Parts: sequence; C-alpha cells; structure tokens
Amino acid sequence: MTTFTREIEPGKFRTMVRDKVKHVGLIGSRNRVMPLTRVTETEMNSRLSRTADGSIREDFVLRGTPAIWTQIGTMVYIWPIPTHSWVMAGEC
Repeated sequence: MTTFTREIEPGKFRTMVRDKVKHVGLIGSRNRVMPLTRVTETEMNSRLSRTADGSIREDFVLRGTPAIWTQIGTMVYIWPIPTHSWVMAGEC
C-alpha cells in the first residue's frame, strides 16, 4: 500500500497520480483526514458544465469544500472546486 499527498491550490480540482487510487481525503487544519466519497466518472461528469468543445466551464462550477472524487486515467478529480488551499492525501 502506497500513500501520497498533494498540495491543492484554490481553484484547482485535479492532480496526477501514477497508480489506481483506493481512498482520498483532505487533511484539515488539525491534521485530521476528512475522507471524500468516491463517485463514478458518469456522476462526476454530470456535475460539471462543459462548453461546446468539451472543456470545463470554470465560471459555472460550484466552489466550496470538496466532498467527492473520481479517478479518470491518471488524474484524480475532486468536486466542488476548493476555495481554500488543502492537502490531499490518498492511498494506492
């Protein structure tokens, strides 16, 4: 089992990983991990607004404290887009 951490800046909602991810959580201000709920790729795509060329429309995306995540290929996406800096921890 391998663990990883990534700095998530405000407005950033994805990060690259090498392996299949099993669990993702956010490390809060008291160094406690807040687990995120995994959803399917279809459910994640239904929450994101896209333009005609398929890119995500940033102006219509909900922002706040992330609650869900999904892995598509080598990218881990979290939603809603964070409004504050977080440390994301995961387990492969």
